[in-house]
Amino acid sequence: TLFFLVVFFLLGSVSAAAQPTPLLSPYIDTRVSVVSARGAVVMDADTGDVLWGQQADIPFAVASVTKVMTALVVMESDLPLDHPVRILASDVRHASTTYIRAKDTVTVQTLLFLMLVGSDNAAARALARETAGTSAAFVCKMNATAVSMGLVRSHFVDPAGLLSGNIMSGRDAGRLLISAEAHSQSFLHRVFNTQQFSTKIGKRTVVVSNTNRYLDDGVAASKTGFTSAAKYCLSILFETLNQKRYAVVVLGATTSAERFSIAAMFRTMLSK
Repeated sequence: TLFFLVVFFLLGSVSAAAQPTPLLSPYIDTRVSVVSARGAVVMDADTGDVLWGQQADIPFAVASVTKVMTALVVMESDLPLDHPVRILASDVRHASTTYIRAKDTVTVQTLLFLMLVGSDNAAARALARETAGTSAAFVCKMNATAVSMGLVRSHFVDPAGLLSGNIMSGRDAGRLLISAEAHSQSFLHRVFNTQQFSTKIGKRTVVVSNTNRYLDDGVAASKTGFTSAAKYCLSILFETLNQKRYAVVVLGATTSAERFSIAAMFRTMLSK
């Protein structure tokens, strides 16, 4: 019964929030009323204000955008970045996207790079297990962190984002990315913005390209996501030439290109 009450609370009233919120920013073209996504949000990263939103407070499946919370929980733990992690068969089983193998030994720092740059699902599982002992215990930490941050329309069921039970509203996803980038900023900022990551794992050289094709000097942080349930997702934080910072979240876009074009459209408007 409690589970259904929580789900009901998270889902809220779709009809009440289906329309975009009032356009508070003079930089966003008032002709923008709906975009080709389930949900989308434009936020002032310094104030947390939503400048434009489409179902901004309705939770949707977020796929690998989940990994932003995974990274934040790992960074808030006592696990040193140079701590070695032995990869288990359970970490890589049905991982879909991974660059590591069972019996590899990989540092926490390398796992964070693989997870955030290459969206490595086995890396997320290994980090969760090493941080909390079990994946289930880590997921409890993820949800507790969400509660402590006031992300009331978010819920997590696995650290990689493979399951459709990982849900967030666009507003929550934006707030999460802003907080994660600010936490241990010099390190996570660098990880989020790595175009290509190369490392040695045993005798292998592993080269991973960033899943975000929309990286440049103005981007402070970003994470993509895709599953058949979540469709194409993107959470991105950028700074304009006048040093204003904004977060754009796109959830459930129809194509991969669409999520980037939506973010680019809002970025262009806010950069004028």
